[in-house]
Amino acid sequence: MKHLLQALVFLLIFLPFLGIAQNLRFEHIGAPQGLQIIPPFWLTWWFEILGVIVIAACIYSYLKIQMHSVKAQKIKLEKQVRKQTDEVIAQKEALEIQQQEINKKNIALENLIVEKDNLLKEKEWLLKEIHHRVKNNLQIIMSLLNTQAWYLKDNAALTAIRESKHRIYTISLIHEKLYQSDNVASVDMRFYIHELISYLRDSFETQAFVSFEFDVEPIMLDVSQAVPVGLILTEAITNSIKYAFPPDTHGIVNIFMNYTPANNILLSITDNGVGFSEDFDSKPNQSLGMNLIKGLAGQLGASLNIKNENGVVIAIEFPEELGTQCL
Repeated sequence: MKHLLQALVFLLIFLPFLGIAQNLRFEHIGAPQGLQIIPPFWLTWWFEILGVIVIAACIYSYLKIQMHSVKAQKIKLEKQVRKQTDEVIAQKEALEIQQQEINKKNIALENLIVEKDNLLKEKEWLLKEIHHRVKNNLQIIMSLLNTQAWYLKDNAALTAIRESKHRIYTISLIHEKLYQSDNVASVDMRFYIHELISYLRDSFETQAFVSFEFDVEPIMLDVSQAVPVGLILTEAITNSIKYAFPPDTHGIVNIFMNYTPANNILLSITDNGVGFSEDFDSKPNQSLGMNLIKGLAGQLGASLNIKNENGVVIAIEFPEELGTQCL
């Protein structure tokens, strides 16, 4: 169509010139006297005008068709743009609705987190309050035992009360550490053991004849394990202070608490004293302290080893189920 239009335009421009040239040709040739030469019809003026009109009509028709096509394409594009715009608007509205739902869920989640934090803080406060009250109640029991001791004259009864006070203090100290710490579930045994030894040293006034050496890793124990471990320590150290060292001698008590290669916890209390008698294992009625140590080791699910080796060695190894190393 485009080439046809170009041909028509060419004819429209050059047809008049072609006609003029032919007329000049006929005029130059001339005609005999009395003869009239009639040019062909396509060289007549009316044919030229008709050709111009036809060519102009063709050009007009072509332009009109083109304009109609452009208009149709424009309408089509407008429809596509309008459709895509509607789709974008619909997607935007859907995204806004989704964003509103997400915002609502985020707000609800934030409220749940705040509520959870508040509950955890309240729980932590309640646990600390419980540990504090348990510790105070145990202190009251110790005060009652001290009061009772004033009215006793029997040395055996006084000894029993004093040893009971030590056991109560061992438990009380655990609860004191728990309510003073940010961690209300676990006890740092490194600090606990140092403070417990300091209490026992002062209670027995052992500074002059007993030294204590420590090798304790920063191990955290749950209260369910810390209490039996503390009581075992108290019984073993009390036994060493009371029976291991003859008068006018200086002894050493070593406390070791570390992880084993199998990730168990090993606790050992050793002294360089006189040790047990040779028939110790065969005695049917052993001391209350030794019976407590055996019972508490069973409570921990621990293996217990008591032997003479340049003194007394008491070693227990129990699983690390509730023990975690402090960072």
